[in-house]
Amino acid sequence: MKNTSLAILFCLLANYSYSANYKPSGIQFNIENDLFAKGRSDRWYTNGFRLSWTFQEAPTNWLSESAQNLSKYTLWQNENSTLTYTLGQSMYTPQDITIPTPQLYDRPWGAFLFFGATSHAYKGRVFAATDIKIGTTGSSALGEQAQSNVHDAVGANDPLGWDNQLNHKLGFQLSHARVYRIGDTQQGDRFSFQGNVGFNIGTLRRYAQVGGSLLIGDLDGKDTPILIGNEGDFVAQDYNNREQFRRLFGYISVSMTGVAYNYFLEGDTPYGKSDIDAKNHYITLQYGISIPAYKKSKYFPRIIYAQSRRTAEFTSPNTHKDSKSQRWGTITFNWDMN
Repeated sequence: MKNTSLAILFCLLANYSYSANYKPSGIQFNIENDLFAKGRSDRWYTNGFRLSWTFQEAPTNWLSESAQNLSKYTLWQNENSTLTYTLGQSMYTPQDITIPTPQLYDRPWGAFLFFGATSHAYKGRVFAATDIKIGTTGSSALGEQAQSNVHDAVGANDPLGWDNQLNHKLGFQLSHARVYRIGDTQQGDRFSFQGNVGFNIGTLRRYAQVGGSLLIGDLDGKDTPILIGNEGDFVAQDYNNREQFRRLFGYISVSMTGVAYNYFLEGDTPYGKSDIDAKNHYITLQYGISIPAYKKSKYFPRIIYAQSRRTAEFTSPNTHKDSKSQRWGTITFNWDMN
């Protein structure tokens, strides 16, 4: 199964090579880590990264065609859509990473290494995105190697429990999200409101999400769609709205997620399943700032820094008051390649 999963992921990456003659219109690097947040907990959802590249003219290959065929049912006809490829990894650990033995009353060790394609478009004040991800869990997701190398570099504790991580499983996820820019007049706004809805179905996670955002700052023109990235899902790449890259603004968002299934809490490990009960919902609060980095640069970059706090995702006989919620920070770099 491990070799099969790696082979599938390799084929997906090879599939992108046929698109090398298409110039991307934008590149985004997004990293989330609990070391960026207050308390530096190094627990539960502990790290995630996404490297994305967006095309105004979609490359022709089976992955991009699959995403765009799906978008015929979820986006709008006769509206110009863009395509984004993403390579990413999400990582999960128990609260104490220095214990080498199974921790039955905490969430299991796990990682998800994936490749995906997203089709997104505007219609009036609505932004929509449809996303496909294919990847693998287990040791082939390279969670142990990634965390060990980073901890060696920064002098943090060695993670000792990766032998107990979730078993290998092929991951296929389909998600769709919409952002309604309710307060966007495109006429020199200083405040704006947005609402959003989304869902995710697949072999690893199944949930629905609803939320809202308040934006404050220089919001002249179309406002940037704001979504709380849910461990690699709903990370918006908005290169149809370049003018906003050059403006400073902040935001605060809140979302509620209803959960039907989460393999990263309920999946099988070498010792069986963890003795925890996954909650059927949680709430996430996020606040952040978008900073224009170089106004005179041809390839204009933007930096977004955000802090997130999420209520408990599970309960167990070993839960304490100070472990009911978790925090992490997010840093995103955008490069406009046009």
